[in-house]
Amino acid sequence: MFFFLMIVLATSMPLQKFSSHVGKNFPCKFRMKQDIKAGTFRHMESSHETSTSNEDCNEQCLLQTGCVAWVRRRSDGLCWMTNQTGRIEFEAEYDRDSSLVCPNGCVVKHGQDIKAGTFNGMPISGHVHSTSNEDCNEQCFYQTGCTAWVRQPSTGLCWMSDQAGTVKFEPAADRDSGLVCCVVKHGYDTLAGSHVHTASTGVPSTSNANCNKLCTQQTGCVAWVRQPSTGLCWMSKQTGTVEFEPEADRDSGLVCRS
Repeated sequence: MFFFLMIVLATSMPLQKFSSHVGKNFPCKFRMKQDIKAGTFRHMESSHETSTSNEDCNEQCLLQTGCVAWVRRRSDGLCWMTNQTGRIEFEAEYDRDSSLVCPNGCVVKHGQDIKAGTFNGMPISGHVHSTSNEDCNEQCFYQTGCTAWVRQPSTGLCWMSDQAGTVKFEPAADRDSGLVCCVVKHGYDTLAGSHVHTASTGVPSTSNANCNKLCTQQTGCVAWVRQPSTGLCWMSKQTGTVEFEPEADRDSGLVCRS
């Protein structure tokens, strides 16, 4: 009898309203059948676009500077994006899914190029070879001012752009592209003897992202190192080119403010 009652209780519980979509670093929680609270949504210029899925709507939000949340209409795929400020509240709505923007790792636009006429090539652009999309992004990350990249899979050529404003993309054969995104060097430390500690360093952190965030809050911090086994986070204010070397039980990176 007790076992039967447990089954009844379990099957009568309300369904979870979130849907988890695992990305590179952490799961995104989409709010199924929910909208952003009426009267608080602030439409962006490129809002009201068509999307093929919640993931696609979230990706469009990621690529829009200032976008903090999105809403998608299930029946026709329309995607609205908002740059509202303050706490975002949600409410039940049958034909809507929504979420805060989820930085679900690096977004790669496969089979797409930056829109013709908008690309602003950097001096090094097109003269470097890359082994993968991740490598092309990393080369962009380490070029001061680089905001986006394009790679030709057939040759590995990597082009980098320092264009400003919203970066738009269009379909193109033999091209992959993306906005520059943060680079974490797993299994690396800053070069021995080059690290210059900031005022607050060697502090606990919950993740690489958290260690990077702590670095952004330290005046002059340019790079961070984290020990995964303990969570300790060291921050550096060294000058010049930051170099890295392999090291067990260490992750590191240049400070990333994007």
